[in-house]
Amino acid sequence: MPTYDLSGSVSAVSSVSGTIDSEYVEAVNSTDDPLFRTHNLKWLENSPSDGFVRWESLDGINPILVLFGNEVYEITPAQTAFTHIFWRLESPNNIVASNDEPDINGVDVFPLAKNTDGIVDAAWGLRIIDTKRLAENAITKSASAYTEGALEIDNADYTIIQTVDLTTSGGVIEISAAFLPMYDSYFQICRGATPVVRSANQNMVAVGGQWFSFSLFINSPAEEETYTLKAKKSDAGVTNCYFRQLSVIEIRK
Repeated sequence: MPTYDLSGSVSAVSSVSGTIDSEYVEAVNSTDDPLFRTHNLKWLENSPSDGFVRWESLDGINPILVLFGNEVYEITPAQTAFTHIFWRLESPNNIVASNDEPDINGVDVFPLAKNTDGIVDAAWGLRIIDTKRLAENAITKSASAYTEGALEIDNADYTIIQTVDLTTSGGVIEISAAFLPMYDSYFQICRGATPVVRSANQNMVAVGGQWFSFSLFINSPAEEETYTLKAKKSDAGVTNCYFRQLSVIEIRK
């Protein structure tokens, strides 16, 4: 039987070293499965000591989150010297690790990273990527924001529920957004004042009480720009939105 490492947190934490930075790991640490996503996750290499990999909150304030189906799970920060690092529904508030490669044939096991002597090899979907082999500036810049608490929206107009700023050098960017509305709601993702996608025009509605997420790739000019996630209630009255997140990543090939 595999041995799983569920060790707790430690008081001494070193900063990221080596070939990978926390923004990159946060950026790619979402699988291709639309039912599963991580948020606010940061990896620390050779921490708390050589050979260990540690995971903790990216912003140092809000918790690490795993979103699976319509559920949101808070993840306990921890560390491991084991090789394979993954999440499983059986222990939803922990990222676990084993020297045995996990069985990914089920729908409730998601590889996250690989620990190679204290260095993080990030996982993208179910494909392990050796980050030491990535070209310099393969992913150059990213910006993300997350707010857990309620924000009231109505039907009068779109309300900005999350904002990020990013200066791009021109090329392809990935925009990802998610939120939890308590009533059926429309959404927009805007670059500056211009919507790049809007649900009302495409008959897409964020269903009340269910986690809604969306991502797309678009071309962006070289510029500094504000990206916003907006929402409005689908009919009269007011409702609240929770777990509002927006991420923009510039990708260079």
